[in-house]
Amino acid sequence: TNEIRISNKLRNKNIINIYGEKEIIKDKIDSIVMEYAKQGNLRNFQDKLLKKSYLSESLLCYLTYQILCGLKYCHMNKVVHFDIKPQNIVIDDYLAVKIIDFSVALDYSKIKTKSIKLPYRGTTLYMAPEVIKNKTINIKDLNKFDLFSLGMTPL
Repeated sequence: TNEIRISNKLRNKNIINIYGEKEIIKDKIDSIVMEYAKQGNLRNFQDKLLKKSYLSESLLCYLTYQILCGLKYCHMNKVVHFDIKPQNIVIDDYLAVKIIDFSVALDYSKIKTKSIKLPYRGTTLYMAPEVIKNKTINIKDLNKFDLFSLGMTPL
């Protein structure tokens, strides 16, 4: 699948590690075995902390920095996630942020054209207007869409 292929390409401390997949029905992957992130996704983590106290500015900066490091690594490897949102960011025991769910990601390393018609991918609430409108854009601008989505993500 696209998710496994792209995840296997990306080996970084801020990208979830996939260890394998379990096939129950022939030619259909039913489950993916991946790194454990005890704190859950960003939304769950925020809810737990907000019940106890609040999210400090320094913690928000620390989490955001790690997300940006993960995105920078993706973009250096010519991968656009296209679905950055709280549910696709998980946190482990050591407060290390991991980006997950590359099912709609685009590996543009082999695209030879200078422009591309944007695929309608991701979650509408976090999508850049250009993605929703299915516009044609310059290939060098693809990385901006993950940054837009991160900006729409409540931290």
